[in-house]
Amino acid sequence: MQKLAILVGLFVTVACCIVPAQETVAMHANIPFDFRMGNKVVPAGTYLIQATGGAITLRQEGGHIVTASFLTHAESRVTLINHGELVFHRYGDDYFLASVWTPFSNQGRVLPETKSEQQEARLAGGLAKVQSISTK
Repeated sequence: MQKLAILVGLFVTVACCIVPAQETVAMHANIPFDFRMGNKVVPAGTYLIQATGGAITLRQEGGHIVTASFLTHAESRVTLINHGELVFHRYGDDYFLASVWTPFSNQGRVLPETKSEQQEARLAGGLAKVQSISTK
């Protein structure tokens, strides 16, 4: 699994160098709970979220990289909102970052479900509560 993560990281790095420059959207959010992004547990705090193409990067306020370049897939919705939004799936006390929506757009990036989220979903009967946080 670790080899796969390294390979994906290398692929993202190479793809970023080869693919023409894409617009980066930066947002700030205060997340009041610990959450999972991929397989990593991320502590509550204030974050800079950057969305570039298919990658999401989180930086804790102060510049520390918490999770770098997590691959996502595109999704769109009917409504256009004027602020960014982070959407979390919640199972009991466990939160999983599910999607990132950029401001003034109906386009978002969705993170794939991890095995741990799928397991939590099974234990909860497949029902996740959705928690949204607006970004600045």
